[in-house]
Amino acid sequence: MTSSGASIVFSIALSLGSGVGELAGQAVDIKNTIGVLSLTDSGPEPDSIRFYNPDGTAWYVFTFLYDDRNGVWPFVNKDFEPLAFHPDYFVLALAVTRRDSGGYEVVVNQKTGLRKHLPAMPSLRLQSWAEHVLSVEALDFDPSHNPIRSAPNDHAPAISYPGKTAVYRPAEIRGDWVRVTWAEPADSRTGWIRWKMGTMLMVNLYYLD
Repeated sequence: MTSSGASIVFSIALSLGSGVGELAGQAVDIKNTIGVLSLTDSGPEPDSIRFYNPDGTAWYVFTFLYDDRNGVWPFVNKDFEPLAFHPDYFVLALAVTRRDSGGYEVVVNQKTGLRKHLPAMPSLRLQSWAEHVLSVEALDFDPSHNPIRSAPNDHAPAISYPGKTAVYRPAEIRGDWVRVTWAEPADSRTGWIRWKMGTMLMVNLYYLD
C-alpha cells in the first residue's frame, strides 16, 4: 500500500479523497451504542477486515495492505459508511452496539443504521465514547450552539471563538464536557466545549493531522 497525499484530516463529517465514499455532515446519535471500535495504536497491522451477516455469510472483506499505484480502491462497497474510514492511512472507526464472546455488532452505515458482525482481532480495540474523543487528533464544533466556556458548565463565561483556522486538541473530559487546547500567536489557550448533549455527539472528530 502507498499513501496518496500529505496532511489530510477526516472526521465524522468526512469526505474520502480516495473516492471510496462520502459520509455527509450529520448529527450522530450515540444512543444504543456501547462505544467505538478502532485500530490499536501499537498492535499488528491487520491483514483483512471481515464483516459477517447474521447467518454467518461474509458481507464485506477488505484489506489495508493493497497496491494502490493505479489510484483505484479495489474493495468498493457503497453500503460501507462507518464513523470514519480511510484505507491509505489505516483509519477505521465503527460505532459498536453489542459485544459478545466472538466479537462485535457494529454500525457499518451511519446513514441507514445497517449493522454487521465483526470478529475480535488483536488489531482492534473497543473504547468508550469519551476515550475515543480523547484519542483523536482534533475536534471541530459549531460555536453558535456549542461555545467555548471557561469551565465545564453552561453558566461559565464564554471565551471568544478563535475561528475555524485554529486546531482544537482534546485534552481532558469531565462528564459531557471536553477541554480543548489551541495555539494563538502569543501563547496557547484552553477552554471547554460539550462533546455530547444527551445522546447526541456535539463535535466532529478528526483523525489525522
